[in-house]
Amino acid sequence: MKWSRWWPLVLLVALAGCGAEQARLAQGDVAPDFALPALSGDTVQLAELRGEVVAVHFWAEQCRFCEGEMRWLEEVHRRLEAEGFRLLGVNSGQDRKTVEGFVRRLEVITFPVLLDEASKVTRRYGVIGLPTTLLLDRQGIVRHKIIGESEPAMFEAMVRELLQASGS
Repeated sequence: MKWSRWWPLVLLVALAGCGAEQARLAQGDVAPDFALPALSGDTVQLAELRGEVVAVHFWAEQCRFCEGEMRWLEEVHRRLEAEGFRLLGVNSGQDRKTVEGFVRRLEVITFPVLLDEASKVTRRYGVIGLPTTLLLDRQGIVRHKIIGESEPAMFEAMVRELLQASGS
C-alpha cells in the first residue's frame, strides 16, 4: 500500500477528533444552531427553519462526488420545496470566489449555498468526510446522517417520510 495515496485520509480521520468544537451528532440529537452567510448575501440561521424538514449538505469543490450530487439534490429540492423541504448547501473551508465558480458551473442551484470558510460549523457537526448530509425533522432533530454520496431515490424517500411523519 502506498502511503502517499492514503495519508490525507488518515490525517483527516486523526484530526477529526481534535478541537473543542467537535461534535458527534447522532440520530435523535438536536442539530446545533448556526448562522452562515449565503452566496446571495443573506445570512441563513438554522433555527429560523424550524417547522420545515431540512437537509444540511456539507460539500466542497474538490469532492469528486459533490458536483453530480448537487445536481440531483437541486431536483429533489425543487420537487419538495412546496411541501416544506429546505436544502442548505454548506461549503466547507473554501473562499467565496471558489464557491461562486463552482455554483456558476452547475448553472441550476436555487437552494441557499452557505459559506463555512473556517469550517467551524463543519467541525461542530462532526463532519469527517465530504459529502455528508444530515436530515432534520421539523423540530430540528437529526433523523438521518449520510456520510458520502447518497442515492437520489433513497434520499427523496427519506425526505418524503419526514415530511409525512411530521405533517406537511
